[in-house]
Amino acid sequence: MFFCGSIIFAPAAMTTHPDHLPLIKTKLMPPRPRAKGLSRLDLVHKLNAGVQGKLTTLTAPAGFGKSSLLAEWIQESAWPVCWLSLDEHDNSAGIFLNYLISGLQGYKENIGASLLETLDAPEPPNPQMIVRLLVNDLAELQEDIVVVLDDFHLIDNPVLLDAIDFLIEHAPPQAHFCISSRAQLPFESAKRRANNQLAEFGVQHLRFSEQECEHFLRDTMRLDLGQAEVQRLYEQTEGWPAGLQLAALARQTETVPSNLSEQDEYLEAYSGEQSHIFEYLAAEVLEQEPVEIQDFLLASSILDQFNVALCEAVTENQRAGEIISELSQRNLFLVALDQEGHWFRYHHLFRDFLLEQLEAHPPEQNATLHARASRWYFENGSLEQGIEHGLAAGNFDGVATEIQKHADTMWTFQETVTLRHWLDQLPEETLGDYPHLQLFDAWTSIMTGKLPEAVQALTKAEATIQVDPKRWGDLIGVLSTVRATLLIQQSDPQALKLYQHAYDTLPNEAENWLGAVHLGLGMALSFGKQTAGAIQWLASGVELNLQIGNMWAAMYALFFLGQAHLAQGDLQAAEAIYRRGLQLTSQGRAQPSLLSVWAHLGLAEVATLRQDFEQASEHAITAIRLGKQRDSHENVVRGSLLLAQVEAANGRREAVEELMEQAEEYAQRPGIPDMRPLVQHKKAEIISQINANEQQADSNSGQALIEPLSETEVALLELLSQGQSNEGIAAARFISINTVKWHLKNIYGKLGVKNRTTAVAEARQLGLIS
Repeated sequence: MFFCGSIIFAPAAMTTHPDHLPLIKTKLMPPRPRAKGLSRLDLVHKLNAGVQGKLTTLTAPAGFGKSSLLAEWIQESAWPVCWLSLDEHDNSAGIFLNYLISGLQGYKENIGASLLETLDAPEPPNPQMIVRLLVNDLAELQEDIVVVLDDFHLIDNPVLLDAIDFLIEHAPPQAHFCISSRAQLPFESAKRRANNQLAEFGVQHLRFSEQECEHFLRDTMRLDLGQAEVQRLYEQTEGWPAGLQLAALARQTETVPSNLSEQDEYLEAYSGEQSHIFEYLAAEVLEQEPVEIQDFLLASSILDQFNVALCEAVTENQRAGEIISELSQRNLFLVALDQEGHWFRYHHLFRDFLLEQLEAHPPEQNATLHARASRWYFENGSLEQGIEHGLAAGNFDGVATEIQKHADTMWTFQETVTLRHWLDQLPEETLGDYPHLQLFDAWTSIMTGKLPEAVQALTKAEATIQVDPKRWGDLIGVLSTVRATLLIQQSDPQALKLYQHAYDTLPNEAENWLGAVHLGLGMALSFGKQTAGAIQWLASGVELNLQIGNMWAAMYALFFLGQAHLAQGDLQAAEAIYRRGLQLTSQGRAQPSLLSVWAHLGLAEVATLRQDFEQASEHAITAIRLGKQRDSHENVVRGSLLLAQVEAANGRREAVEELMEQAEEYAQRPGIPDMRPLVQHKKAEIISQINANEQQADSNSGQALIEPLSETEVALLELLSQGQSNEGIAAARFISINTVKWHLKNIYGKLGVKNRTTAVAEARQLGLIS
C-alpha cells in the first residue's frame, strides 16, 4: 500500500503471501497520527533531510515514539512512502519479500510482478537473488520513494538480513530506506556514514526536550502542573515519552502530595530502569481503571490487532466500540492502524505488560479467550489467525477439522510449508482420529524430502484406516496414491501397481489426487522404459493438473513428458513440450523460475542432439542461472553437465574443467539426491570426447587440402579460434547466421572434420591461422 501525505493509493488487488494466505492489509498501513498529539516538526525536517542518503535509522528502546514520529513525518512530508510493520512471521524470507513487493506495487503496479510468481513456489526463495532482481525494478522508477520498515528488531534471520543489506546498498538513488528498531542494526555503518549515506536518530534525538515535555503534559495530557512538577517529571523520566505518558495517566487520577519533599519521594518511584518504570506505572494506571476497562484491556491483549466486532466476540462486551473510542480519546496506548479508524493495536510495550498480567489468570480463562478469537476468525474467513488462536486455546479437534476442510485447497496452491507447520503442532492422539490428516502428514513429508517421517505417518494412517475400513473406505485410493509416491521416490517398481490401484479406486471428484496419479503413472512407466504408455498418462496429467490449478504437478508432468519424447527420439515433440512450458510462465500461469529451468534444460538437450551448439549453450546458461536463483542445486548440476558437453564439442577444455568443478560442487549440496556418480560418469564421457576430437585433429595434421579455403573461410576460422559464436561471427562479418552455418559446413568438409574444435586445431596445424 502506497501513502503520499494523507492520501492513500491502494493496489488494485491485494495479493497473498507465498502460502496463498491473504496478506494482512494493516501491516502495509502506517499508524494514524493523533489529532492532538505533540508535533515534532524539528525531527520531521531532519528526517526529510536524511532522505538524501540511502538509509535512515531510528534506534531506541520501546516507548520512544519511533512509529509515532514516522507517522507524523509521512503525514507532513510529500514523500511517497511504502510502509511495512514487521512481526515475527516476517522472518520467513518469502513472507517478508511478498509484503515488501506488495507494498511497492501500491506505488507502481509492475514492481516485482514476476518476483511474486517466483515467491509462490514451495521451495524457499533465495532472498539474495530476489532482491537483486528487485533492485533492477526499482532502478526503473522515475520518482523517489521511501520504504519504511517498522519494528525491524523482530528480524533475525541472517540470510534475510544479508539480502536486505544488499538491497539497501545497491538500491538506486531514487529509493531510500527508513528503519525503526529497538536494537542496533546488524549492518556495516561506517562506510555509509563516511559517504553521507546514513542518517541516524537515537535516544538522544527521540527523547522529549524539557519544553516538549511541558507541552505534552499540559496540552496533550491536559494536566495542570507547576513548572517545578514538570521539571521533576522530565528529570525522572529523562524525556522518555512512554514513561511520561504513563506518569501523566497516573497523575490524572492520583492525589499528588503538595509538600515538595513528599513530591520528591513520590517521583522517586519513577526512577530506575525504563522497563521497571513502565511496569510500575502501567500497574498504577491499570489498577485505577474501572473493572470493565481492566477486563477489556486484558482480554483484548491476546489480539495482535483488532476491530470492534472482534473485540465484542472476544470480550463478550457489547460496549467494545465505546470503550475503544474512550481509550483512543484518553491516549491510552492505542494505535490506529488505518485511516478510517477501524483497526487498532496496543502499543507493543503496553501489550507485553497486559499479556504478562493475563498470565496470572487461570489457564482455562485464557483458553476461552483464544477460543472466541479463533471462532470469530474462522467465521470471517481468516484461516491462519483462526488456527493460531485455536491452537493456543487447545482446541485441537476444532483446528484439525478446519485444516481438513482446507487441506485439499492448500495442497493445490502449494501451501505445503504452512500445512506442514500446522500438522506438526497437533498432538499424535488428535491426528489418530483424522486419518485424512495423517495421509497429508505423510504427503507433505514426502514433498519436503522427509522420507523417514513419511513412512511413519503413512504406517499410522494405514493402521487407523484398517481399524474401521467401512468408515474410511473413501481414503483407500488416497492411501495407495501416497504409498506409490513414496515408493517412486525410492525407485521401487511396485509404485506402478499401486498407482493403477489408486486410479481404479479414487472417485472422480478427488481431482487433486487423480492429478497426482496421472503424473505418477507416467513417471513409473517412464522408469520402466514403457515410453508410449508414459506419454499418454503424462499428457493427460498435464491437462488435468492445469485444469484444477495444480501448477506444481503440471510442471512435473510437462518435464517428464518432454523427457519421454526425447527417449523416443522425437526431438520436435520434445521441443514443443518445453516451449509450451516457457509459454505458461510468460502467461503467468506457472512459477517462472523453476518451470523455466526445466524447459531450458530440455531445450538445451534437444539443441545438443541436433548439434546446434549455439542454441544449446544459450539454454544451458539460462538454466544454470535460474537454478542458482532458486537454490535448485540438482538443476545447476544438470545444466553444468549439458554446458560442459557443448563446450567439449567446441573444443574449450578449460571451460569444460570449470563446469565440471561446478557440477561436482553442487552435487554435494544438501537436500538433493546423490548425483556424484552421474557427475563422474559424465565427466569421464566428456573428457573422452575432447581427447578424441584432439586426436582426430592431430591425425589430420600435415595432410594437404583437397580444395583450398577461400579468404572468407579463413577469416571465419580466425573468428572461430577466438571463441566467437555463430551470432558473433555474423555480426563481425555483416552476414546472416544461416550464411555462417553454410560457410562452416564447407570448412568442415574441406578440412575433413566434424566440429569447430577439430576445425580450429586442423587449421592451426596447416598454418592457415595463427
